[in-house]
This record gives sequence, structure tokens and C-alpha cells, in this order.
Amino acid sequence: KKQEYQDNTDRIEVERTFSLSKRCYGMSCITTKLEETQLTSIALSVFVTNLFRIQRRILCALLHLFRFWHDRNRCKSWKLQIAA
Repeated sequence: KKQEYQDNTDRIEVERTFSLSKRCYGMSCITTKLEETQLTSIALSVFVTNLFRIQRRILCALLHLFRFWHDRNRCKSWKLQIAA
């Protein structure tokens, strides 16, 4: 029963990913006729989806780093003003 539940949650996650790819990244617009070109189009769509995820994570990390750096420098200047 536990294995069945895990399989179901995995299936839902995969279906959600394909649904997102269809809506946001144009996977539903594939109009190629040959099987080889269809598979290539799908692979490229998945690749672009992964690139957008990586880009989002890098941007979030940079924003957190910038916020940390900014807060740290602001605290240093605030301490210097109090000491003066």
C-alpha cells in the first residue's frame, strides 16, 4: 500500500511537469511529423525547462547573497556612525 502511494505521488509529479511544459514552454505546439524530430523537439523543450529552473535558482542565490552583503555593510556603517 505504501509503495502504491509513492508510485501515485511520483506519477502526479511527472504529469504536473509535463502539464507545465505544455502550457509555459510550448510543448503543446509540436507539429513535427517524423518520430525522430518529435523526440528532438520534446527533448529541447525539457532542456529549456531545466535551463529556466537553473536560471531561477542562480538568480535567487545571487539576490540572497546581495541582500546579505548589503545588510552586512549597512550594519558596519551604522556602527561607525554610533561610535563617532
